[in-house]
Amino acid sequence: FPVTIKAQMNRVTITKGQGGLGKEFPSQDHVSGIIFFGTKPVGFGMDTVKKVTSLLEAENFGLTAGAYPVENYQISEFYRQNEGADLYIGYFATPGTWNFAELTTLQNTAGGIIRQVAIYAPTRTNANLSTDLAALQTVINALFVAHKPVQVLYAVNIGAVTDLSTLPDLRALNAPAVSVVIGQDGAGAGDTLYTSTSITCIGAILGAGYRDWE
Repeated sequence: FPVTIKAQMNRVTITKGQGGLGKEFPSQDHVSGIIFFGTKPVGFGMDTVKKVTSLLEAENFGLTAGAYPVENYQISEFYRQNEGADLYIGYFATPGTWNFAELTTLQNTAGGIIRQVAIYAPTRTNANLSTDLAALQTVINALFVAHKPVQVLYAVNIGAVTDLSTLPDLRALNAPAVSVVIGQDGAGAGDTLYTSTSITCIGAILGAGYRDWE
């Protein structure tokens, strides 16, 4: 049977697991989140956050390739890289003010255990990056103080950019817990989905970037 041993101060706690088959995650580093904006699937009901452990579970909540092709693609790419991991999916109405309170809602719903979150915001553009990164870091700082630390991947729409050298220089910003994702599949499913709005590979990066627990 899998056994977990935790040492806290002068106390050692031993937890004997059940079964013994399948992968045991030794930490919560595999717990991720992803945030989308728009009209959520009917399958979410009154909730804005759902926890899944597979693409099939996400599709059962309505995030199918037919109804939500981009969202389905990102979740599929996450699980292609990170099979069996816990993923909290947040689906929120497009905000009028982008203060990223949705990140706090997602983390609080998960009980503060999410380690990394991808935020796909195709209605935002490269012109919003400086403001958005500052706002995101403010939320992340507050979560850190609340003992709910998280790292963020952020993707916006740069579909109108023809010269990457014109993208804003973000090196002077103080947003160490946020990484901007602009990479995109150039020949596969991501390329097929692309018309004029950036799809990005944020789902794959979320899945591939945090596998130290394997």
